[in-house]
Amino acid sequence: MKKVLQFLLCIIATLRIGSDLKAQTNVALNKTTLASSLENPSYPASNAVDGSNTTRWSSSFSNNQWIYIDLGGQYDLTEVQLHWETALGKDFNIDISDDASTWVTIQSITNNTNFNNTIDVSGHIARYVRMYGLTRGTAWGFSLWEFGVYGTLVENLALNKSSNASSIESATYPSNYAFDGLGTNVGANGKARDGNNVEYGRWSSLFSEPQWISVDLGAVYSIRDVKIFWEVANAKDYLIQVSTDGNSWTDVATITNNPTNSYINDIPITGGVPGRYVRLYGQTRNTVYGFSIYEFQVFGPNSILPIHMNSFTAIKKANNTEINWEASLDRESYFEIQRSGDGANFATIGSIHESTGSNGISNHYTFTDESPLDGVNYYRIAYTETGGARLFTKIVAVSFAQSSRIKIYPNPVTRNTQFLRIELPSGITGKTEIRILSTTGQVVSQQRFGSNNTVLLADGISQLPAGQYIIQVLPEKSAPLSRLIIVK
Repeated sequence: MKKVLQFLLCIIATLRIGSDLKAQTNVALNKTTLASSLENPSYPASNAVDGSNTTRWSSSFSNNQWIYIDLGGQYDLTEVQLHWETALGKDFNIDISDDASTWVTIQSITNNTNFNNTIDVSGHIARYVRMYGLTRGTAWGFSLWEFGVYGTLVENLALNKSSNASSIESATYPSNYAFDGLGTNVGANGKARDGNNVEYGRWSSLFSEPQWISVDLGAVYSIRDVKIFWEVANAKDYLIQVSTDGNSWTDVATITNNPTNSYINDIPITGGVPGRYVRLYGQTRNTVYGFSIYEFQVFGPNSILPIHMNSFTAIKKANNTEINWEASLDRESYFEIQRSGDGANFATIGSIHESTGSNGISNHYTFTDESPLDGVNYYRIAYTETGGARLFTKIVAVSFAQSSRIKIYPNPVTRNTQFLRIELPSGITGKTEIRILSTTGQVVSQQRFGSNNTVLLADGISQLPAGQYIIQVLPEKSAPLSRLIIVK
């Protein structure tokens, strides 16, 4: 018992676990919806985004039915949450689109039996999000109480921000014209004009190369996309560069052989890159003139990046997974350790609340998953600072074969769980005692079971307050075993 208490105190000291996490915003709430069919007019598509778990959308009783949401603008997506009625989807896709015409599948779910799905869609930007039901899980149609979408609005972060350039053709063509929000209607002749046929203002460099133009966004953002609206004097070869200090630049996109008549260039920045300064570095011209731009747009979530994640690893150690990461914080921050068995549906298995920032110094954090799943475990960290965007690390996989560990499920446990199922490894004989301990070492529940039971059903779980607990198995003739569980 002394060793168990020392272990628990070590967990508390190392993890600094907290449960006060910043909630995401459901950006689909009360947005415009459309569905392929309705069971009847009592179950319209709008019911799936009204915020109520008492109203629902229901399709006709056939496969290949869909419902989509128009978010009203471009969003940097993080999660989709589906709350099914009895008529759940067995196989379905999550699709995205910019125009509700051309769709791209970003997640495919098969053999679903859960009535509540949380699906990772981070790394994607879209205005329209669709659930496309392929195969029904019942004889009825597809029916959703709620269809939630989570993410952050993506905006032109460069609009009316401070700018600089290597040169200007003359005072008539200053760099700030490239960030005034005008001149995006460039025609086939390489000119942008207003309704009175007056040309919009533009930046134009000296007639030489290389030349550059940059913008100061005012803070560090996640840069996801750059869009350039050229005048006739466009670039053949150029770089898009990002910097956090305006001095040291990183190439994030390389454009070569841009056609002479290509006046609108849309340049996605894969995965998003943190930066305060964004620069177009013109290497080769397509004309005898300089480099000339009507509008230089930079897109990303309109949320200042709160945290710099410097590293993230998950390593198998014996029967546990040790998760380590390093982060630089500005202010109060929150980390959620999340695990998935399929790489799509993630559950939070632990959390850390860092009450103060680190002023740019990298802090080390660690968490041990005491009850990994048999098979492949997928891990990630969801992180945010107060007032910041909710972001995710990359996903790391750790594999466990069938082993001598005790198996406990469900884990995490919900408050309506009646019994906790504990499966003992082979070789356990004699009577067995089960204890549930708080993270302070207090025994909050204990039960005794007869000889030679291989599956134990521990009750009283629904009475436990939300938090983390240690399940301790004390066999009569074997060494004690223990595992961590989460009660939501």
